[in-house]
Amino acid sequence: MAQNPSDTGDSTGRTDSTRRTFLASAGVVGGLALAGCLGSGDDGGSIEASGSNTVRPLTEAVAEAYEDENEDAVINVRGPGTGAGFEEFTQGDTDIQNASRDIKPDEQDRADENDIEFSRFTVGQDGIVVYLNPDNDFVDYLSVDELEAIYEFESDIDTWSDVRSEWPDEEIDIWGRDSDSGTFDYFTEALTGEAGNVRTDYSARAETSAVVDGVAGSEFAIGFGGHSYWVENQDRVDAAAIQDRGESEAYEPTDENINAGNYTPLTRPLFIFINHDSFDREIVRDFARFYFDNVTDVAGNAGFFGATPEELEANHDKMDQVVN
Repeated sequence: MAQNPSDTGDSTGRTDSTRRTFLASAGVVGGLALAGCLGSGDDGGSIEASGSNTVRPLTEAVAEAYEDENEDAVINVRGPGTGAGFEEFTQGDTDIQNASRDIKPDEQDRADENDIEFSRFTVGQDGIVVYLNPDNDFVDYLSVDELEAIYEFESDIDTWSDVRSEWPDEEIDIWGRDSDSGTFDYFTEALTGEAGNVRTDYSARAETSAVVDGVAGSEFAIGFGGHSYWVENQDRVDAAAIQDRGESEAYEPTDENINAGNYTPLTRPLFIFINHDSFDREIVRDFARFYFDNVTDVAGNAGFFGATPEELEANHDKMDQVVN
């Protein structure tokens, strides 16, 4: 059966050199709309961004492009998970919160208690991919009902043959994100109708890269995580086609299917939250404008899907109401 969730591994995830190499090879920076450059005299030449491990690569990519145009700027981006990030953000410890879900009522209450005011901005969308080992040659697709049966709390699914009788009588090695993850919340709610309604005997990981590692190393494994991690690891893990409830066709998490709205219910919006007090600093205002103006150009090369022009315009309007 799956390993104990307390076995957390030691994956380090993406590195700074990885995102630098990515942007250089993608050729994104040269075509970006440039924000106003900051001189060394700007008060507060750094920004602290934390939160979602899934959204982290997107913010990292935008940050790298911004730093290339503003040599004195430093954008520190971490990815402990959406829940862990909100703990920091709602205490005023970070400027920007990356999030793969909306803020929860208890997190909003903590922000209110600490007099933290903020705005939420939609910056893209992502498909949650169900990872399979490349040696798995029997799963043609998985229905949402089958995924729910595998992952739900007190599941009675132990082997692949428990899912479909014609599949191998082999134990399913189950992997996924941990409970600090917005991806975990969205995935479990999309399947079961309740966030956190999940079996306890699966290998839970804080880093999506560790989920990929687990599935890549186990022939009968299954896992879930963000689309960008699958894009970067298609030589190591496969992606299952997903059949939504009430649908006769299953869809793979391709760009075309996600953009067309066919990859349901595992397509979700991505957000950044910005502390209003942080807008007092020029670098935060400048970086936010740069983010909204350039995220669409960056998103596709980072394995994401950009926000709509209407959403990005709304971001500018919302920010104008705060800073003016």
